[in-house]
Amino acid sequence: MTRKAVICTKQNCSHRYHQDVNLSERRIPVHHCPQCGDAGRMIMGPGQQELTGAKAAVFKPPGYRRPLLSTPVNWSLLRASSGDITLLHTNVVQAGYTLIGFHGCRSNAAESIITEVRDVSTTNARGSGFAVGSKYNGIPAHWSQQNKGPGTPTILRIYVLKWSDLTFSDDYDWGKMDPDDDVENDGLEMVLKVHTFSRIVALPSIGNNDQDLIPDTVWADCPTHNFGPDEMPKVTKLAQHLKITLNELDQWIASGKTGPIEEAAAKLGINL
Repeated sequence: MTRKAVICTKQNCSHRYHQDVNLSERRIPVHHCPQCGDAGRMIMGPGQQELTGAKAAVFKPPGYRRPLLSTPVNWSLLRASSGDITLLHTNVVQAGYTLIGFHGCRSNAAESIITEVRDVSTTNARGSGFAVGSKYNGIPAHWSQQNKGPGTPTILRIYVLKWSDLTFSDDYDWGKMDPDDDVENDGLEMVLKVHTFSRIVALPSIGNNDQDLIPDTVWADCPTHNFGPDEMPKVTKLAQHLKITLNELDQWIASGKTGPIEEAAAKLGINL
């Protein structure tokens, strides 16, 4: 296989990309531009005629400008180098996307998700939508080990366009937290609702250090408390009175900081 440079024929695009070809083939199909879907023009060697492909019949723009990668575009991005992933991350962030967490699955499913998010989890615990975990080595790693289809365990970075515009309940829900959930080891979870799927971009994860790229604000409001449904009415009133979150109230109780809680309960007429 020989790597050739290809340039988009659309004048206001002119995107450059790579394609691996077998020069012994009688007819070499030139891939369309991955940025706009227009026909590509393959640069050949001295004395060889340049080849022009066809425009894509159906094309969905990636939502961000893809840089010139060392990995040919006709290869899977799962085989991209860490340098390529870093370039892609920079372009995705510049396009207005925020890295919010990770998704674990098998490599065959990962190929589909990188192209377009359309798989829907319908478990009772998490509701209907696309599940995202906060820790690379936590819940997403567990998902990747589940035997759901062919391929190897794979973890993807999940980005969302204009994340700050999304609101809890309308656009996403927090994953179900049980008293036996180990948040420190497994991390937190959210479920993006179906109508947000067009905002999602997935890229391969390089490793655990990818967590450093997630803004702290993304998961700041995710519930980590262990209050049951029957406790929620009274603990919510207590937290509001104390001007703290339910997570913080749970931490106060765990650390033995019960004085202010008991005083608030007495004022509100709540039996602890």
